[in-house]
Amino acid sequence: MLHKIWLVVGVVAISAGCKSKQPESKTAEPGDKPAEGSAIVPEQMGTFTCTDLKQDVCLDPTDHFAANVPVVHMTYKTKDLPEKGGTYVIKWIAEDVGATAPANTVIATLNESVKDAQPGMRNYVVNSKLSKPTNDWPVGTYRVEVSYGDKLVTTARFSIR
Repeated sequence: MLHKIWLVVGVVAISAGCKSKQPESKTAEPGDKPAEGSAIVPEQMGTFTCTDLKQDVCLDPTDHFAANVPVVHMTYKTKDLPEKGGTYVIKWIAEDVGATAPANTVIATLNESVKDAQPGMRNYVVNSKLSKPTNDWPVGTYRVEVSYGDKLVTTARFSIR
């Protein structure tokens, strides 16, 4: 029963949007993450989780959240421009949340078509968020997988304490 409630809450709470970015002037190496609590610069590529986004940039990126955090945001800034009409698949997964749900339970899945990719752009930004269930997040580990077409392109991991 908890598994079904968790799945329904996750599906209802998920939202995502793809937004384009202007050409960038500097890039970070793949996998570079800023120190917890430090700001991400708009030009920084990568995949980040945080509690707030502003203009497609994660504010105060972290991979540890309190059980009562209202929303977990994920943002992925691509290295390459996707084809217009291509599809990103964003999966929110509860890796290990104890007895609340089986390991690696997919909480929500969203297919997002690339609509605003323009010639001359250097990258693309995919944003997604998941709102907490009614009775707080189950403590445990989670991941967000972003695929383009049938290829996994990035994964963001986070924990709820």
